[in-house]
Amino acid sequence: MMDGLHSIAHGQTMTMNTNQEMQTVKSACGGVLQDPAQYPSAMFNGARVYFCNAACLNAFLGAPEAFMAGEIEHPLEDESANS
Repeated sequence: MMDGLHSIAHGQTMTMNTNQEMQTVKSACGGVLQDPAQYPSAMFNGARVYFCNAACLNAFLGAPEAFMAGEIEHPLEDESANS
């Protein structure tokens, strides 16, 4: 395993430090996630992409290319949870 930055997708990065158990990941939404295992994720162009919440994951799943290109507004909450 290597230390350092690994490209995720469209400028997203994942920092892994093998000297510590905690990983820091930049989400597809632009936030920083301290423990990526606690957040939703999906594969995009062969790389795992992390999301700050289920609403962002659902928006991504509806149109992955558009979401990653920044063409879809960041959802504030999961609309399907309110139905």
